Amino acid sequence: MKSDLLSKSSFIRGLQCHKSLYLHKYCPELRDETTKEKQKLFETGHEIGILARGLFPGGVEVPFEGLAITEQIEHTKTLLGQGKEILYEPAFQYNNVFVKVDILHKSADGWEIYEVKGSTSVKDVYINDVAVQYYVLSGLGLTISKAYVVHINRYYVRHGGIEITEYFKKVDVTSSTRDKQSYVNQEIARQKIVLAGNMPVTDIGSYCDNPYECDFKGHCWSHVTENSVFELRGNKAKKFSFYRAGHRSMFDVPEGSLFEKQMFQVYAHQNQKVLFEADEVSHFLKSLWYPLYFLDFETFMPAIPRFEGTHPYQAIPFQYSLHYLGKKHGCLKHREYLFCQNADPREELIRTLVDHIPDNACVLAYNKTFEESVLRNLTFQFPIFKNKIDSIISNLKDLMDPFRRMSVYSWKQRGSYSLKNVFAAIEPCLSYDHMAIQNGHMATSAYSVIIKSDDPDEIQRIKQALLDYCQLDTLAMVRIYNELCDGFSQNERFDHMEILENRAMRDELEKIEARYKGYSEENTLLLYGLDDAASDLFDTLTEELKIDIYDVANATDLIAVPSFMAVINPQILSEDDIALLFQWLELLNEVQANPRMPIYFTSRPSFELPDRSDSFRIIIIDDLNEKYADYFRVEIKNSKNRLLFKNDDLVKTQAVILTMQA
Repeated sequence: MKSDLLSKSSFIRGLQCHKSLYLHKYCPELRDETTKEKQKLFETGHEIGILARGLFPGGVEVPFEGLAITEQIEHTKTLLGQGKEILYEPAFQYNNVFVKVDILHKSADGWEIYEVKGSTSVKDVYINDVAVQYYVLSGLGLTISKAYVVHINRYYVRHGGIEITEYFKKVDVTSSTRDKQSYVNQEIARQKIVLAGNMPVTDIGSYCDNPYECDFKGHCWSHVTENSVFELRGNKAKKFSFYRAGHRSMFDVPEGSLFEKQMFQVYAHQNQKVLFEADEVSHFLKSLWYPLYFLDFETFMPAIPRFEGTHPYQAIPFQYSLHYLGKKHGCLKHREYLFCQNADPREELIRTLVDHIPDNACVLAYNKTFEESVLRNLTFQFPIFKNKIDSIISNLKDLMDPFRRMSVYSWKQRGSYSLKNVFAAIEPCLSYDHMAIQNGHMATSAYSVIIKSDDPDEIQRIKQALLDYCQLDTLAMVRIYNELCDGFSQNERFDHMEILENRAMRDELEKIEARYKGYSEENTLLLYGLDDAASDLFDTLTEELKIDIYDVANATDLIAVPSFMAVINPQILSEDDIALLFQWLELLNEVQANPRMPIYFTSRPSFELPDRSDSFRIIIIDDLNEKYADYFRVEIKNSKNRLLFKNDDLVKTQAVILTMQA
């Protein structure tokens, strides 16, 4: 049964996407599974909301759990009738729009709305959030004097207990909230029409992730397959412009619309190869030295600072893994640390770390900006270790650099240069998928459990899972480093010069085609390097075949000029010339859906033709050079002597190479 009831959250959802609103209301079974990361965000938001009540102590809560919507509304009316001036989560409904206000405070001039957020700034979507609350409350006749967004002060540093008035910032959004009332009224009407009708036909777009990641994305994006335009490196808006233009696959995007690195990426995917810039990789590897340490931290980032001297969302390290090599081709060794108590882990962790990493060791991280920020924060809090930490930072190198710069790119990375994607491209059999902890968010959640648990079995199980996960991160770095040193498989890699040379060849193709623009593909035969007798033969034959014959200026024109067949005398070409022609043919197969496939026809070359049986058919004609008059009685056979066709069927062939048995 359809209903046009809107809540504050569903209204915000509808602002983002009407289809998402409809699915939320009527097709909840299509919703993506809630991740532990999202669940943690919900829990953090609730925790911050409770803390913010300290700005207005002594209020009364209208609980959500255990009460129906109508009961919450009636309870709110009762509290207002009793003259309560501070309410937490009061419930209101107007025009079938239901809202709960985080904090409602009575001032001398009227009621003040306070919307509490866990972010460190005011965002546009928060104004819409407050505006719909203002719409409902003012519609019920309440005088709203002020409206505020309450967010976290990013510059707050904990000294002693949490100082509520310093931790939060109150931002007056009254004016912008009132300015949005007409817009809110109109949008509510639009959303009710949506809920009363059929599901909107809405294609995917940037709104799927903005301002929030939609929890129906898995359903709506199910048609997006591998090698889509969304795997291309670069601006997401540009990718959507490709998509809307009908270029769903990266292979469909016109080359002129791609920037250089995207062109390299497309080539890698088309050919299932690895871009490997040997000089750039060599330069990176030469910047490293032994002993070589591979470092990875696991951290948690509490919105409410837990420890002295920390600020909101500061990364607090509780674990690290270190693989290390004492020398080239040395034995790989491992050290690790995990703090399992419900206390500040930092001092013990850094004391152990500086003992594990010797002076002047080269330290590799993957995305070193993160590890460096963790280390710098530790120097501020524990200056006794500053010299040692500064030494580690000065020797810190980033294993991500060759992949971020696309000095190396494997088609198996699927557009990402994250540690896990690069590792999966190199070691597909050694995966995180089978592990109890598979990513950093899961590690943080597991840590929050272990420090509060008093179950020895649970503690041991989670501890081992954390150690296994962090150890695999640094082992992945070791494997990636080894692959860089080995240079990847030679037959699977290419460099940018190969692409640029092909691009130059494409440019040359366009110039050649322009010279022969007037030729008709259906009735044109091209000749190159034939003697007078052979030319006379074709002059005679073409009267019956009803085709035009043209002598071309050079062999490469045979590849580019529109024709059903080209004839060539291989005796005037070198082996290198023949190889070049094959290279052009392969290029045509790559860039054209139905490539023109010329026929080279006279005697067999004095050298072996390149093996391209995977791309081209090799057809042989017997005894043509001695019996021109018997031409139409010649049998056309492939290289295995299988009869393909005879007589005038020749003009219909789409063979690539046609040579004559000597």
